[in-house]
Amino acid sequence: MTNKVCSILFLVTLFSIPVSSETVMPPVETTLYFRALQAGLEENAKAYSNLNIGRDLHTVIVERNIQINQDFPRQIQSFKIEYLDTQDLIAKYKKEKKEFRIIVMRPILNEGEKLSVGLTDYWFSFKKNSLTYSLEGGAKVVFRFDCEHREYVIDKVELWGV
Repeated sequence: MTNKVCSILFLVTLFSIPVSSETVMPPVETTLYFRALQAGLEENAKAYSNLNIGRDLHTVIVERNIQINQDFPRQIQSFKIEYLDTQDLIAKYKKEKKEFRIIVMRPILNEGEKLSVGLTDYWFSFKKNSLTYSLEGGAKVVFRFDCEHREYVIDKVELWGV
């Protein structure tokens, strides 16, 4: 019964959003994508900070996606983030002449009563006019709808690796 009430409240909230000629966008920091990126970065840094893995966990490159992370800030808490599109990634590889780690943000998945955002870690390179994304691991950030507060909250962050 509680799930039905929660679902009904969610649908009422969803369909009661006012429509006008000027769409007011919520602050980027409140979006599920931003919150997923922040949570994934924090969890990754927490899990690997005591290991000597030879890279700065607080300086990251995220593949730019105009539908997911277009207006994200270059700094999220202690994390410095560079958003690069494909051409920028190729230019960086040609300049540095070595592969580098990037994060690719995936579209939101509907998993029944929960939503999730995938953050996939790759080693990027560009050889023989071909893009190469070598899978390393990533994070899955799971959200659930909190009926009482009428918002999505982070349920869990799962790190995974290859």
